Amino acid sequence: MTVEISESNQVRCLCPTCPTYGDCMRGAGERLYCAAGKSSCDVGAAGCLCNDCPVWAEYGLGTRYFCISGTPS
Repeated sequence: MTVEISESNQVRCLCPTCPTYGDCMRGAGERLYCAAGKSSCDVGAAGCLCNDCPVWAEYGLGTRYFCISGTPS
């Protein structure tokens, strides 16, 4: 399911608190990886909060590490 890029989802999104989220992503304004896809930044798999994210749960997204692999199919 495609995640709506809305103010509500951006506020609830846990991406900015995720261990993989860094200064590059912050500077690029990247949020909602589940909607926006692969990061333009160099991302290391430092941990993932998808399982705890209300946006991830609401949209029934079954995979994680969207910042590395892109949006779910």
